[in-house]
Amino acid sequence: MDVTALALTVELEVDAPANEVFDAVTDPTRVPRWSPECVHVEWLDGATAAAPGTKFFARNQAGSWEWDVTCEVIEVRQPRTFSWIVVGLHDPSLPSSTWRYELTDRPGGGTLITQSFHHGAGGSHLVTAMETEPDHAESLYEFRRGVLLHNIDTTLRAMAAEFGWLRE
Repeated sequence: MDVTALALTVELEVDAPANEVFDAVTDPTRVPRWSPECVHVEWLDGATAAAPGTKFFARNQAGSWEWDVTCEVIEVRQPRTFSWIVVGLHDPSLPSSTWRYELTDRPGGGTLITQSFHHGAGGSHLVTAMETEPDHAESLYEFRRGVLLHNIDTTLRAMAAEFGWLRE
């Protein structure tokens, strides 16, 4: 089963201008306040803000299982897009995944936040689990897909709630 087919998109319309939303989504150190999975983020190598090539470390947790990832910012285009890759487990030249925010102005005000995830060709814990349990590869893939959708939606809504951006 090819994990590179795993791609998700979640949208949320909020009552905030794109520049405000951009400031929130380009600071990954805030994500642990909103995410059910990401529990810690810190900039690496002296970075303090998102710019292409900057890196950050993230610790994730699901139940008693914890894992760390290194991420590299690949695009910052204010106030429209922010994107990063998760460095692959076995080959840093092959991203494990790519994450992206796109912000679109809405007629009458507000912003449409589109967050996307695409599993890359690089190694990941999902790939390892599917290789270890080939008889359960499809169910592991679908389970992770469902968890990702839930977590992205939950994170977006928690961010919007914190800033008072949720539409009624």
